[in-house]
Amino acid sequence: MPIGMGGGGLQPAAPAVTVLGASSTRLLVNASTTSIPPVYATLLSGTLTTIDAASNLYIAFTGALLHQGPNGANVAPNIRVRLNGALVTPGGGNTVNMVANRIMPITYSLRVGVTAGLQTVVVEWAAFALGANTLLCMPASIPDLMHAQLLLEEHRIP
Repeated sequence: MPIGMGGGGLQPAAPAVTVLGASSTRLLVNASTTSIPPVYATLLSGTLTTIDAASNLYIAFTGALLHQGPNGANVAPNIRVRLNGALVTPGGGNTVNMVANRIMPITYSLRVGVTAGLQTVVVEWAAFALGANTLLCMPASIPDLMHAQLLLEEHRIP
């Protein structure tokens, strides 16, 4: 069995993962959502046809978002994920605090058990804040600084 370094010294390495299939979706146009009222909107969606009767779907979202609002204001962007229409994000979503007028990276990943068939994943976002605040993702305008990407992989774990 392979050996790796862990926090407590030598540990058995994690079992190898076999990737059976993958797809990737990238946001190519500018998108925005506002906080009055905070309503979830679709940011990205992607599909992958899984082939194994019982496997794990690895879902990874990365993004760089801009909070546009009054100086000193904070906004809490909430990212949540749906798989085939059902909410699969633990706790309803991932929330971080963002300072006004700054670009901030956001990453979120999870693994969900699935059966063979078409899997549809939707990444939703909402801006939770008081007052007029807007979340922006502008890869068409600022491609070097802003992005949103969704990676889907089917994993078979021994």
